[in-house]
Amino acid sequence: MHPHAEIPVASPLSKQDINLILRDNARLHHIVAETHSKILWIEEPGKVGISFQEPGASYPWFHYALRDRSKDGNKEGYNPQIDGIENEGAVEESTYWLDPRESIYHHYPSEIASFIHNPFEALPFENPTKKALEDWIMLWNEIVQLKDPPHPGQYALQKIPGLRRNILENSLRVLREKNWQQLHAIPTWYHTQKLYNYLGYEYIHMADKARVEMMQEKLSHVPEPYDSWIVMLQFWAELAEQNGVHPENYVPNAYILRDQSNQIITYPLSPEKNLWMTLPI
Repeated sequence: MHPHAEIPVASPLSKQDINLILRDNARLHHIVAETHSKILWIEEPGKVGISFQEPGASYPWFHYALRDRSKDGNKEGYNPQIDGIENEGAVEESTYWLDPRESIYHHYPSEIASFIHNPFEALPFENPTKKALEDWIMLWNEIVQLKDPPHPGQYALQKIPGLRRNILENSLRVLREKNWQQLHAIPTWYHTQKLYNYLGYEYIHMADKARVEMMQEKLSHVPEPYDSWIVMLQFWAELAEQNGVHPENYVPNAYILRDQSNQIITYPLSPEKNLWMTLPI
């Protein structure tokens, strides 16, 4: 493209885009039919998405949404000063899915399963007493002592083979035809960030890249999924230290990731800071 040529205006996002992206994945549609899952559409200004949820479940097992990033300034939980809002031509992709037929709630006691599903939500931010902090680290220790535990954030044990690559390829094709320029994402978990990196996404902010690479260097000897659990641990360690509890009293010193100024290194996570990654369309 000529350096002074105008960038074509992208067409608005629509339900038809979602249908085109998902329509050719037979495995996904088979699971929807077998589990009698409800189809939940998401339609908001500048955003469209779909979720699948089993009857009686409290959360969807599949979620896929696209959002016009020029709307960042109006999105709850974003920090325009940090994340930036100069994102014309960029779409944020929000995704998660696992096979609901292998729910962790069928394999682990309820308290452990709930903690695995969202260990961040289990942190006692509202009441960070020593007892509450000790309760959290006790559950964390139980999980990291398991053989091949699920990753933090998992709600099922089985992935859906080939779905990530299929959806990415279809997304790029559909969005390219509509003149979108960049596909952005906020990987919530450390292991998800590693996957996005493998798929070709790059960090938008170099400070994020430096922070993640510092974590990777310190965790280079730690196998998955334990590396992701250690990254999760840093949020607890930071909260503990802020409330007069020395985290190294509860876990080996090497588990607490500190920088040269002895500050705990935490993964960039909303609402304080998002880890933005991008892939050219």
